[in-house]
Amino acid sequence: MKKKGLIAIWVGWCLLQPVLYFFGDLLTDIMALLILAPLFFILLIIQLVKLIKEMPGVSGLRIGKLLSFILLLFLTTAPWIVQNVMERIDWVILYNKRKEIVQQVKKGQLKPNQGWSSSLCKLPFALPVVSDGGNEIQIYRNKSNNALTVEFWTFRGMPDGGSRSFVYSEDVAEISGMDKKVAQQPGKNRKIQDGWYWLTDE
Repeated sequence: MKKKGLIAIWVGWCLLQPVLYFFGDLLTDIMALLILAPLFFILLIIQLVKLIKEMPGVSGLRIGKLLSFILLLFLTTAPWIVQNVMERIDWVILYNKRKEIVQQVKKGQLKPNQGWSSSLCKLPFALPVVSDGGNEIQIYRNKSNNALTVEFWTFRGMPDGGSRSFVYSEDVAEISGMDKKVAQQPGKNRKIQDGWYWLTDE
């Protein structure tokens, strides 16, 4: 493998991450793991064998290849690292669009529209993908004061399989509960700004 081949692998891997993040689901994530992890492991072993054969005159490119496949294997088998980076990018890129969607919910332009759920709203095709798992958002209203909470998933696992999401809320009770989650598990939950949180549901 030449230098251009290694660069192509890195470029392909980097391009794949936003595709998996914005358009993938749990099944595609698992498939990517099952395909890429063995592939990078085999390439790593090949480079390690070649490095040993070339000793002591090992080239810098060989070392670069070995370190690259170690890093690619690690990032592929520890997807939460890439997920955290992608979520921070996601927040910056789609923040204004999510604010617009919240305003549409407040005006009654977007409402729960899935017959089997009283809170799920599948967003129109005209809107970008702002929520994992079919671009559905969760809309909650406090029964006593009608205060709004809107949840945008960044990872939506199987039922009872855990999820991560950006949550907007103007409900004092919900905000108090989210503040407690942030205080108890700051590594898995955080307050982004007033009214907005990033939460993990396990």
